[in-house]
This record gives sequence, C-alpha cells and structure tokens, in this order.
Amino acid sequence: PSPSCMCSTREKLTMLPECPEGAGGLPPPQRIQRSTEVLQDLTNRNISDFLVKTYPSLIRSSLKSKFWVNEQRYGGISIGGKLPVLPITGEALVEFLSHLGQMMNVSGGPITREASKEMPAFLKHLETEDNIKVWFNNKGWHALVSFLNVAHNAILRTSLHKDKNPEEYGITVISQPLNLTKEQLSEITVLTTSVDAMVAICVIFAMSFVPA
Repeated sequence: PSPSCMCSTREKLTMLPECPEGAGGLPPPQRIQRSTEVLQDLTNRNISDFLVKTYPSLIRSSLKSKFWVNEQRYGGISIGGKLPVLPITGEALVEFLSHLGQMMNVSGGPITREASKEMPAFLKHLETEDNIKVWFNNKGWHALVSFLNVAHNAILRTSLHKDKNPEEYGITVISQPLNLTKEQLSEITVLTTSVDAMVAICVIFAMSFVPA
C-alpha cells in the first residue's frame, strides 16, 4: 500500500507535495556498490509512484543535512518488462481503413494495396516482448549518458561467450554537454548578482548596529 500525497491547492500552496508516512511503499532492499553508489531493488513496484512519492522526503533530508540540495537519485534501469500486446490485428486495421476510404470516397492505389498486405507483419514486429528502459534525472548533466552506457555495457557483457571474461570488455563514453546560451547566462548572472546584493545589504545593516 502506498498512501497518496497532497499537492498544492488554491487554499494552500506548497513547494513540495506533503506525503504521509509510508508513501511510496516499504523501503526497498538496497546495497552499496564498489563505486560507492547505492543500488535499490524496485522489482514488482510501480517505479513512477515510488519516485514521485519519496522525492519530497529525500529533498527535505538533504536540506537538513547540507547547505545545498543533493538529488541523490540520478537514474536507474528496468529490465525484463513486456509491452502490452496491441488489441488490434492487421486484418482488422486494413478493413477499418478500407471502410474509412469508402466513406470518404477515396480509393487506394497499388502502393496502398501492397502496404495493406504488409500491415499484419508490421504490427507483429511492434509488439516488443522483452525490452530495457533507462530512467534518468535531467538535473544531472551526465545522467542520461552514464546510465545509457551502463545499460549498453550490460547488454554487451551478457552477450559474450561463456569463455570470455566480462571485465575485459566494455564501452567507454565521453560526454561533453553543450555550453549555456546567452539567455541562460544572463538569467544566471541576474540571479547571482541579486542574491549577492541582498547579502551585502544585510551585512551592512548588521555591521551598522556595532558602532551605533
């Protein structure tokens, strides 16, 4: 069970959702990797529900213990998922398009007829049974590249022959994010200078009480 969180309303505005104890479910099993990262096992969980409902507690704990906000979670990988089977067959779709053409008084040409023959096979290939999904926090500049690389390395090493050592094979990725635009730089400059000005004014007021 995962209790619901309370978001902002017209009567009460909050920066973060107010989540009761137990929101997001029980704490998942976790372990610390050799790279000092914390790996959590979210098997058989609603990952979106867990991420949304446990985010406020992470931010509040970070604010209490540090001078800056540490996101703590930058990405993850889901494997073994199955996409839902399409509830329509290729023949039914072709029949629907044919009826639609008759209603609109539009007749298909030879290319359309050839495409309609390939429609069942095309839909069959869309029903991906096994897939891998990469989650990433876009507040981390290198999060997307890093976790995509982890997923690609996992696929590579599981595809090796049994006589191969997985530690000898890997993909190296170099990430170079784009520089900020002029608009972004000007906005950051305004924000930082306004904060500095406020700090300077407060310091002047505080120090003026000493000689007074």
